[in-house]
Amino acid sequence: MIYRSVLFSCFPLICLISFNTRLIYADPWCANSAYNPNSTVGRMYTDNLNFLLSILSSNASLASRNGFYNFTAGHDPSDMVYGLFDCRGDVNPDACGRCVANAHGDILKTCWNQTTAFVWYDECLLRYSNESMFSRADQGIIFYRVNKQNATDPDKFNQVLSHIMDDIASQAANARSGKKFAIKEEDYSPFQRRLYALGQCTPDLSSLDCENCLRSAISQIPTYCKNRQGCRLAFFSCNIRYELYKFYNSTSPAPEPALSPPPTPPPPLPPSNSTSSEGKFQFLTK
Repeated sequence: MIYRSVLFSCFPLICLISFNTRLIYADPWCANSAYNPNSTVGRMYTDNLNFLLSILSSNASLASRNGFYNFTAGHDPSDMVYGLFDCRGDVNPDACGRCVANAHGDILKTCWNQTTAFVWYDECLLRYSNESMFSRADQGIIFYRVNKQNATDPDKFNQVLSHIMDDIASQAANARSGKKFAIKEEDYSPFQRRLYALGQCTPDLSSLDCENCLRSAISQIPTYCKNRQGCRLAFFSCNIRYELYKFYNSTSPAPEPALSPPPTPPPPLPPSNSTSSEGKFQFLTK
């Protein structure tokens, strides 16, 4: 399936437009907030970031009960790093672990000297920042992709899409499984062509914040996905997607045992001129 950007020309990966919301077409995103990795604080931030990402990767491999985990590295507010991952609600633990491991490498490579970053794949998202984002809905930036093809019967298509998305917002926000995740499918044509959709929030959001986040994303469909056969929209804290093909598993995996406590952080490394680790994504600072 081919997707394309609907953005104006802009810097690689990031596009800032003179609206209240910044629009980005790319899975990775780094804020323009570089720090000096050779400074004392910068070295500590790098050490804490590497430790944070290793903890997130390890816990993704173990698989938490709801495919979600957050962690904070550091003790001094000047060099603390907050991070989380959230795997799509229908993926199994192995797929979750692989996705977060890939995101770990990608985000370091692309954003090696930034204080904040976000990467979004089909099966997971990974996020970190020098400011806490836990239990807080963040809708400041829209990430999106659209299918190049238009629906053949847009009126009927949009009617069914609206109905499906309305149900998904309610079901995901009030899910009892620990995952704020919902899927739904429905015929939209006389030929029984089906529309498939999902919605998900990070599980640390309240039900109210989750539903508000999803409905905010849904409200952007007419603007960025108008009449398209497939589209993905995401904020930092929630995302939605719909297609004319099944892109998710019908059955979610069974809950996993609770995670073991993270290991003790390693001692600070001696000063070094090394400034980066390898990976593939970018950072952001507010």
